[in-house]
Amino acid sequence: MADKLQRLFEYWVLRSLPPGDDFEQVQQRLERLQRQLHPGVPTLDERDPYTLLTEPLPVEFAHAGKFRMGNVVNAAADGLAVATSDPPALGQRISLHVHDRNKGSVYAFVGCVVSRVIAGTQGMSVALEGTPKQTRVASNSSGVWRAAEEEQQQGSAPRPLPGKPPGTGTIPGTGTIPGMPSRKQRGGR
Repeated sequence: MADKLQRLFEYWVLRSLPPGDDFEQVQQRLERLQRQLHPGVPTLDERDPYTLLTEPLPVEFAHAGKFRMGNVVNAAADGLAVATSDPPALGQRISLHVHDRNKGSVYAFVGCVVSRVIAGTQGMSVALEGTPKQTRVASNSSGVWRAAEEEQQQGSAPRPLPGKPPGTGTIPGTGTIPGMPSRKQRGGR
């Protein structure tokens, strides 16, 4: 599942490296990754055991001035297959942000839409380009995901910082900037 995505990320990062002192090691690792990843750009085919992810991963991409959602269902050495209700036009360059909650990472890929499916399971195949990025957010076991989800579901108010008077800031990521006076204290509404 996500290990395939991690290998795909590593493969594209290594491909984009300029030759250096460790050229032979990089080439050997690239060759191993090529053997582990199915060649080509995958299609939206749930019958392909070589490219199918055991669990689809959520993805966001920008299209027609709006962010769209979908699920990465297949991954291969040269691209991704994304199930989405609004696939972009052929030839459209897009940026994809794939969320792997189990590993606590978000992968950013850039690619070009090389096929669209508008009947049955709608979606697209994207040929990857350039160097991908990975952002480590948190691991599922750390409690960060669960705490954020629980607060969002409960609609809880931002928690004040310890040792600060109420209204002078909250814990980062929950409302206001720590140490900043509230709007009311600054003379606002």
